[in-house]
This record gives sequence, C-alpha cells and structure tokens, in this order.
Amino acid sequence: MRRAWSVDEYAQGLKRHHSFITQIGADARAPNCTLSTFGTNYYWIGFNDLNEEGTWAWTDGSVVSYTNWHSGEPSGGSEDCGVLRWNSDGTWYDADYLSTYGYICKYPLNTISCAEWKRKGYTSNGYYTIDPDGRNNGVDPYRVYCDMTTDASTGITTFEHQETNRSLVTDAEAPFSFIRNITYGDKSVNQVTTGADISGECYQYIKYECHASYLTGYTAWYDRDGKQKNYWGGATVDSGQCACGISGSCTNGHQCNCDTDDDAWREDSGYLTDKTTLPVTEMRFGDTGDTVEYGYYTLGPLYCKGDDSFLVTGRTDFMFIKERYLHYNNNAVLSSITVEECAQACVSAFTFICRSFDYEPSYSRCYLSEENDLTVNPYSGSVYHMFVRIMDRIEDPFTDDDTSDQDLCDAGWIRNGNACYQLVESTVDYTTALDGCRNLNDYGDLASVADQDESNFLFVLSRRTFGMNYYWIGFNDLDEEGTWAWTDGSVSSYTNWYSGEPSGGSEHCGVLRWSSDGTWYDAGCSSTHGYICKYPLNTISCAEWKRKGYTSNGYYTIDPDGRNNGVDPCRVYCDMTTDASTGIMTFEHQEANRSLVIGENSPFGFIRNITYGDKSIDQVATGADISGECYQYIKYECHASYLTGYTAWYDRDGKQKNYWGGATVDSGQCACGISGSCHNGHQCNCNTKDDAWREDSGYLTDKTTLPVTEMRFGDTGDTVEYGYYTLGPLYCKGDESFLVTGRTDFMFIKERYLGGYNNAVLSSITVEDCATACVSASSFICRSFDYNPSSSRCYLSEENDLTVDPSSDPVYHLFVRIMDRIKDPFTGG
Repeated sequence: MRRAWSVDEYAQGLKRHHSFITQIGADARAPNCTLSTFGTNYYWIGFNDLNEEGTWAWTDGSVVSYTNWHSGEPSGGSEDCGVLRWNSDGTWYDADYLSTYGYICKYPLNTISCAEWKRKGYTSNGYYTIDPDGRNNGVDPYRVYCDMTTDASTGITTFEHQETNRSLVTDAEAPFSFIRNITYGDKSVNQVTTGADISGECYQYIKYECHASYLTGYTAWYDRDGKQKNYWGGATVDSGQCACGISGSCTNGHQCNCDTDDDAWREDSGYLTDKTTLPVTEMRFGDTGDTVEYGYYTLGPLYCKGDDSFLVTGRTDFMFIKERYLHYNNNAVLSSITVEECAQACVSAFTFICRSFDYEPSYSRCYLSEENDLTVNPYSGSVYHMFVRIMDRIEDPFTDDDTSDQDLCDAGWIRNGNACYQLVESTVDYTTALDGCRNLNDYGDLASVADQDESNFLFVLSRRTFGMNYYWIGFNDLDEEGTWAWTDGSVSSYTNWYSGEPSGGSEHCGVLRWSSDGTWYDAGCSSTHGYICKYPLNTISCAEWKRKGYTSNGYYTIDPDGRNNGVDPCRVYCDMTTDASTGIMTFEHQEANRSLVIGENSPFGFIRNITYGDKSIDQVATGADISGECYQYIKYECHASYLTGYTAWYDRDGKQKNYWGGATVDSGQCACGISGSCHNGHQCNCNTKDDAWREDSGYLTDKTTLPVTEMRFGDTGDTVEYGYYTLGPLYCKGDESFLVTGRTDFMFIKERYLGGYNNAVLSSITVEDCATACVSASSFICRSFDYNPSSSRCYLSEENDLTVDPSSDPVYHLFVRIMDRIKDPFTGG
C-alpha cells in the first residue's frame, strides 16, 4: 500500500516543504504539460476522498473551488484517488490507489519578500522568487537577490539595474538634456514598486561628482511615476536641496555643493529613503557643454528590508494579497485589532473554518471569512489587504501513523512497549555484538525477552530483511553451565527455547532463529551472526534524567508510571538549567498563543479544548502525579467582558473550576480577590465590566487537578465586548515524596505491588532507607520492594514484575531494582 502511494512522499521531497501533487484551478494548463511528452495517458493529481467517501480534498490543503471530472466520474467504490487523463481533454477520473501512473508536482510562488523567505527559515544569500502583491494579482512573480546576513533580524531585497557603474556626464549644456533611463533587469517598474510598497523601509544611493557643473536647475532624478524630483540624496523630501543644504554645510552657503560651479571637484550624495517614490526610473543632467564642465553620476541598487506595518510577520501560515478584499463574504468583524491579532483570531475561530481575512490598516479593522480568493472573486480596494490562510496539508493516509511513537526512540531504533530495539545485520561473534549494543546507547545491551509479546515482536523484527536467519540475543550461561542469564541484568521467568534446546556442551550463547518462529538456540559464542540491541524506556521524569547525569536542555522520553503499566512512554521537553537542583518537565499544548475571545454572549459558550500534542491527558496527569510540584499560568484580558459566571477552566477530569490563576483553590475568586486588590472591590478585576482593559492572571498550582483540559468564556457578544486568553505550558519539577531520589538503581512502577511475594517487611521507614535495605539484603537477592507511603511500610522481595504479575492498588508503589549488567566474560567489560 505504501509503495503504491509513495509518489506523494517522493513529490514532497522534491522542493523541501513546498511540493505536493498538483492542485488544479480553473485556469490550469496541466493538460498542455502532459501533451508535450505523450509518454503516459494518466497522471496522479492531489485529489482524493480517502478520509471520507465522497468528500474530495486537495492534498496541499487548498479549498475545493473547481472540478473537472469526466462525465460519470467519480465512479466511487474503491477508486479514491484522482488522475488527469490527457486524451480526454485533461478531465479527471478516480482510480484505485494501487494503480501506477505518472504524476504532476507543483509548488506555489507566494512568498512576498526576502524578509518572508527568512522567516521561513532560509538564511543563505542568493536569488529567490517573490510575488510582492500576492497570487493571481497585479504583477507577476520575479527573481531578486536576497541579502540574508547583513541584518540579523530580516532579509534585504536587492533590486539591481543596468547603471551601477560610475558614469561620465559631458557635452550636454541644456538643463536636463543628458538623459539616462533606469531599467531593473527583467523586472518592470511596477514589480519593483510593489516590492517597495510592502517593505518596512527602502533606500537608494545617489551621487553626483561635478567639475564646474551646476546641479540645481540642471540635474534631477525621476520617481516611480516619472515625476521630476527637486531634491537630492540625503535631503528632506521636496526641499529643493542636497544633504549639505539641510545640514548647512554646503560650500559658500549654497543649496548643493555642486552649485558652487567652480574649477574644483565637488560632490553631492546620499540616500533617497521615501519608499513611496522609489525606485529611481530616470536621471537627467546638464551644464556640461564647455570643455571644463563635466561630472560623474552613481546610482546604487534599490534596497528594501523588513515589512510594512499592515503585514502579518509573526507567523508563516498566511499568504498576502495586496489591495484585495472579499467585501460582504465575511463571518465576523473585529475592530481596534492589529493584523497579528486578526491572524490569530482567524486560526482560533471555532464556529466556522476561517480561510482568510481582510484587513483595513487605517481603521485597524479585520473581517474574517470562511471563503478565500479561489472560492469567490475578490474586489480591488487600495484601503484593504487580503490574507489567505495556508491550510495544513493532508497527511499521507498510507504512511504508518507512528512518527510520534518512533520519536520516543533514538534515530534508527524501533519502539515496542517500554523499550527501543535495533536489528544489526553485520555478522559478528557474541562479544563483538555485546560491545556493539553497549556502544550504540548509554543503556543499550543485547536484547532480553520478558514475555511472549516481546518474543513475537522480535520474531517480526528479525524477518524485516530476510538477510540472515540467526541473531544474537543477550542470553548466555557463560558464568555457570546450565544457568542462563540476561546480559542486561534482567530477571525473567520466560524462555522460548526450540524443542531440544539448549543442547549444552560448548554452546553457551543464545540466538533467535526467525525461520523457527523466533525460537531460541544455543550456539558457540565465537560463531558469527547478526544481533538485536535493546535499551529500556523506564526513566519517569526530567528530574530522574538529571540525576542520571543528563544536564542539557532538550527532548527526552519519559514513562511516569513505569514499564508495562498504565500510560505509554511520551516525549517531553526537559529544562535542565533553570533550576540547578532538578529537571523541569514541560508539557506544551496547541493554545500557546494569546488568543481572541469574541462573538459569544452566553456563559461558557466560547469553548477551547486543550490538547497536549501527541500526549493524552492521562499521560500528562501521570507526569504531574509523580512530580514534587506543578504550575500552569492562566490569564484573561477583558474589555467590558465579565469573568465570574461566564468564564472557567476545567481540570484533568473535565470538572469546571470556580477560581482563577493565583487564587486559593475553590475560592470562587481571582488572585486580586484573595489579596483584596481587585478594582472596585470585586472578586476579579474583569468583573468591573467597564470600557477599559483589565486583567486577571496567575498560576494554578494544585497538581492533583492539572493539567487544564478546557477553557470556556462568554459575555463577548456586543461589539465593545471582547477579551484575550493566555494559557501557558504545564511545568512539573522535582519528585513526589514517595520516590527514591538518592540513587538511580531502582525503577519506579506507579500503584503496583507484588502482594504476598515478600521476603521481609520493614516498618516506619523512608523510601530511601527501604532501597538501601533491599541492596544490603544478604539472606536473599532482593530484586524489588513495595512501598506504602501512608504507613511508611516496606516489603522486600526476591521477585519482580517480570517473574510474577503485580497487583494494582493506589496505596502502594513498586520499585524494581536495576541489577548490574553482566560483564563480558571474554573481555571483562
């Protein structure tokens, strides 16, 4: 299945993040493309109904506004993917995804400037394609040189022209009679002008060196509209002067140095910076008719940097279209709002899918719409600009949905349950295989096998390539004949020997044989085979990672409730530097941006569900449970919008909470209500409900309720009623008191115990002392202990969770001892 649709994966690799199987509009010329080759009749396009039968969608996220089905198509059934057929006038057919055809790729030219290219992550100097006024609008896209290094904060668009060299002016006595038209390569003046209009600032250097040649009344430059300008570079707009005239430093008090008109070389120069007049399109000179009269002019490229204030610059998921708007096709109107806030409001809209917005800079007004420029024809208006949302591309439905799962393991490793595995095809002896695994990862070892599920997984893994039949695993009886042990120190009651194995004698090392259903054989340790490596995912928190010696910030895999128990492992960001004593777990969510609340009058009617990436609420809650403390910031900024009775947050169990950040649990107040500092003595500042911006904010710190799973708002139905909410990540640090934190040789399993398999019971003891007692036990090998925090009682056992099945009980926790790994008997390592 994957192989048949891998054309999409290939297409996406053609142009980094910009390619996809083509989306076709009404003016498409794709049929002409295909006719140029006659190599095949059908070509895949990016149209399919794989997510929902009969609902066809473009893979690039474009809105369906045009179709070109052949008569009787789509025919339905199992034919879920679109093809273009050139000998049917380029009409479309549905086809089975397993069919094999050619394909047409496409990527958009919708980046408006070098500044936007840099925001998209392109930081190398070079030539880039831009379209300053947006797709299907005004000027065509064109190529410019982007300087990405001179200004660290932005990209600089460079418009080069043919008059870059210092050039002589002579034999032209009459005013403005020596004429030079400026052309900017293959770009029209309109294209350059549009590039200047959407930039934050532009500048162009101009200079005239003169010898007995007058400037004022003889020399001028001409703007984008062909109008003569009466000032020179560095001077105030329309001042009739040069830069020295503005500063009062011209020779003999003239308006320009060259107006001295004497037998000496003089110069007037500076930057033109009024971007509404740039680029320079023409220069004219005079007073160079006599033999001693001449000059040199220099005109630099036009440089434009940054963004104009009406542009969205804080994100890359909107496409700009200059001076266009959708007119009456809006679903919501927002006033007194910045363009950045309007973009966030569009993305946050939940009563409709917002696909674009118009923005009116002069009034700071925003019009949200579920339409875009491809579903309706936009109008032209110089006071508006249109921003089209770039919707998420459709995921390849045939690619295994295991990306986040595999991210839990290092690159090249495959996750199963609470461990990561790597199949190595190199044929080596046992000791080389053991060293190889231990060198691949700090906790790597030859694979141990705990149960039938893990054995089944290794059987499937070993058959991935069919390259060889035998793979070393970490089982051997090298220390004592007939006493088989795992090299990683695991203790398990499970074995999977083939009938008649182990055969004994000189064969002391275990191999898995896939052609015998993954059963095990003993083999001579000097024979050569492939091998399977494994490392565990049993670290419960960032705090424990830090205790193990990992001190760099970054993403780590944790399993808060322990192996083979409850929630799966998950990936979190660990802040290892803010608190010198411990690591801080960061649980990020999708609502990280300050977001607008508007258009909902009823209490709790504006709803935001909070999802923590690929982590379930149970995973996040478990992380909080084993931490020493957790905190999550929450804020509501209000304008004539009431808080109490309209706004609430919901805890891990979906229960509505009646207090706000910074307040006492279940107090029904905000932080200012607790301190007595609310405006006009209210319980919350926002309860003032007046025509002023107010705020209630603070940290939620009751970890038994965290994380926040939902927020609801209301009282924003009138035009003057609105607000902004902010919810920070959940941060959890340190360890709960029932955890062993003084050592790293025990593995925690939450709310499990071995019940009845204990060898010793100790009372009135800390969990740390219980761990020490387990390691110190001499009458038996202590492999685990149960701990009851409420009674401070400890139960030592020679069993563990792999030798007997643990029971579930919230008052106990199981601590499994991580036994020392077996040293390589051949090297002593």
